[in-house]
Amino acid sequence: APVLPVVQKLAVRAEAIAPVAVQPAPAVRQADARGFFLQAGSFADLGNANLLRDQLRANGPVSIAAVQVNGTEFYRVMVGPWASRADAEQAQTRLSAAGTKALVVAKLD
Repeated sequence: APVLPVVQKLAVRAEAIAPVAVQPAPAVRQADARGFFLQAGSFADLGNANLLRDQLRANGPVSIAAVQVNGTEFYRVMVGPWASRADAEQAQTRLSAAGTKALVVAKLD
């Protein structure tokens, strides 16, 4: 005799679940490298710097550098480094075309 599949009706119930707070990845301190960087933003709030860093990851290495300015800590979002100013300027043009303005910054020490 042929074997027939067992068909069973299941009741599916959907429940709303509370959103889970996800901690951002820790800031990468790659801005300690030498070369030419794009400074894409500077924020007093680390959360805002993390958001921009996450948006820019597709453009290359992105880091956050903490700096003190007049006694206030700021978080600079840095893309790069590039070996030459010309390479950094090309990346600046691509970033600008995508809607993000950035400054070319040289870090030589």
